[in-house]
Amino acid sequence: MKQNLPPETEQMLRADANLHEALRRRHADEPQLPDDFAQRLQARIRAEHEKKPVSLHTHRWRNMAAALVGVLLVVGGLAFAAVRLTFLRQEEPLCSDSIAAQRKEETRAESDSITCFRNTRLDSLLLVVGSHYRHAVVFIDEEPQSLRFSIDWNHERPLADFLATINEFEGLQLTAERDTLYVESVEEEREEDEP
Repeated sequence: MKQNLPPETEQMLRADANLHEALRRRHADEPQLPDDFAQRLQARIRAEHEKKPVSLHTHRWRNMAAALVGVLLVVGGLAFAAVRLTFLRQEEPLCSDSIAAQRKEETRAESDSITCFRNTRLDSLLLVVGSHYRHAVVFIDEEPQSLRFSIDWNHERPLADFLATINEFEGLQLTAERDTLYVESVEEEREEDEP
């Protein structure tokens, strides 16, 4: 990189040997580009342009495949939920009827305080009773959930009365702690006759 200096300044620079040597060293320390740099740069640019770009066709197929997998997962999930719901409805037709009857009875006058459960699963029965007393229901064992009961419940009576009635059944223990009803199976110990 050469500067355009007036002729007098150039003569003065050539005359001063020390200054001339310092300028030469300064320019020698600067990195120099190779002579064929421009040719190599153009060759590299041409090579990049000649490379085959990623096919947009392949990219589209991948996106379509991902969308198809997503749709299949959603449809499969909906189908699974529909089948599960169908089996649950087939399994508990009486339970659904008793809950519907329960709801009808709740809309009646409040003077009618007795609710009748007929052949109702324990989990459904406790859901209604627990919601009335504002208690959650927790089954410690899964076995009692499917037990069916026919019982009359007076919802004006305290929860303790209802629990005492249910606890009269063998192998079943209901307890109320704070705002939760706990249900568990209890195995009764049999006394062995001694000879």
